[in-house]
Amino acid sequence: MLWLGLSSSVLAICVVVLGIMLLSIARQIGVLHERTQPLASRQQTLDVQQGDALEGLVLPLEARQGLEVTLLFVSTACPVCRSLHGTYAELIAADTVKNGLWVFPMDNPQVVEDYASTHQIPGSRCLTDPQVATRCAVTKTPTLVCLQYSDDNWRLLLRQPIDGAQQLARVLTQAPATRATA
Repeated sequence: MLWLGLSSSVLAICVVVLGIMLLSIARQIGVLHERTQPLASRQQTLDVQQGDALEGLVLPLEARQGLEVTLLFVSTACPVCRSLHGTYAELIAADTVKNGLWVFPMDNPQVVEDYASTHQIPGSRCLTDPQVATRCAVTKTPTLVCLQYSDDNWRLLLRQPIDGAQQLARVLTQAPATRATA
C-alpha cells in the first residue's frame, strides 16, 4: 500500500511538471508568432517580384540612375532583429553595404528614436514609414531588401527573410547576381 501511495505521488508530481513545461512552450510559440505576425496582419502588401519596378516608393535619398540601397526591415520588439544591428552596422562601416538603412515599418517614431540611440544606430539611417514595407511587399521582420534606381523607379533586386547575423553577412557579401540564391 505504501508503494501505491508513493507511485501515485510521483506520478502527480510528473504531471504537474509536464504541465508547467507545456505552458512554457506554448508561451514561447506565442511569442514567436507575435514577432512575425503583426506586420503581416496589419498591412496590405503588393504582389512584387524580383526585378519589378516599385512605383510610388519614396526614400530619403537623392535618387539617381544606378543607385543601390539596402534596407533591413526590423522591429524594436524582435530579439532576432536586435542580434543583426551590429553585423549590419559593421558591413555599412566597411563599405560592403552601400546606402544601408534600417526600416521600422510598424513602430512609433519616438520608440524607434530611443531604440536607435540605445543600439547605436544613426538616426539618419532609420525609417519608420509603413508604406516602404507595403511597396516592397515585406510581411515579416527581419527581412533584407536590396533596391536599385533605374528608369525613374526603384527596382527590387532582392527580398529575403533573415534568420541570423551569419546569414545577413553571407547574403550581403555575395555578388549581387548570386544573392537571390543564398
